[in-house]
Amino acid sequence: MTQQGLAEAMQVSLATVQGWESGRRPLINLPMARFGKLRRVLQLSTVTSARLTVLSEAMQADEILSEIGSEDPATHPLALVVPTRLQTELLTWPMTGVPPRQLAGTKARLDVAKGERDQLATALRTVASRADRGVEGAMLRRQAQYLVAEHAKSADWVAQMRAEDVRAARDIREWSPEWAVTRSRAISSAAAGDLEPLSRFIEHGLGTEAAVKANLAYWAYWVGEIPEPWTSDADMLADDQPWSGELLLNSLLDGLENAPYRDLCAHALNALIPFRRGLDRPDHRRRVLDAIDRATAAHDFARDSLRKLDQLSYALRSTHA
Repeated sequence: MTQQGLAEAMQVSLATVQGWESGRRPLINLPMARFGKLRRVLQLSTVTSARLTVLSEAMQADEILSEIGSEDPATHPLALVVPTRLQTELLTWPMTGVPPRQLAGTKARLDVAKGERDQLATALRTVASRADRGVEGAMLRRQAQYLVAEHAKSADWVAQMRAEDVRAARDIREWSPEWAVTRSRAISSAAAGDLEPLSRFIEHGLGTEAAVKANLAYWAYWVGEIPEPWTSDADMLADDQPWSGELLLNSLLDGLENAPYRDLCAHALNALIPFRRGLDRPDHRRRVLDAIDRATAAHDFARDSLRKLDQLSYALRSTHA
């Protein structure tokens, strides 16, 4: 659809559409009814449902970003919402310049003013440093660290916060706010090439059934399986959240072959199949077995991770037989 075509469908001027695209006229300022019409117009064109989802989630990300400079840790938006992967990628886009994966191959871009990234990072560091050790404070700290992880001027602060988290960490064999922080830090460290925190989390943080279920639930929420938004990390302990496991299975199989935290994917995959019996179908079994064969041939896994994959392979082949 051309700019002129969208302007005519929305009954606005060409300059208005150009303002929406450039950010001079933020969509977040549109009345709800006008935004609803925009969604309907796009839906009737060639826009895919996945891209429409990005548009809706971007509005929530804009709401968070509009208050991200708040100085009160108790009311900071990152202390009151648990973002999904899509929301997190939208929130990091201004910091990294990398758009969400759903927008790969498009011309989508953000124009960030000079110095604005530094201001955002400074605000996040300040408020996160003052956060308490409760659930909300832990959420704020881990999310702030993630958002500024690739900001060069924040490297020393991130290292300091991680060291403080390590000193303050409780026994993570049972779920606590620090369990979620430790998990997030382990994944971030693995992405940076340090696998030791991931190994420690797998050894100590997945030792109980409740922790294993929490890990699966959070991962399912992260990839978009659970539509109801979480307002606390503690929501990963709830037992009344239906999710099929289809999207999580896709994510784990991809991670098993491509993610730096593939060992965690191995443990989660081993737990997912028995936990969601609906995934135990012939087509899924073949996909899982093929992914395990490819991953173990191409990558090194920790001994315990290999044992989990061997157990799962044996169980799936026995079922198939």
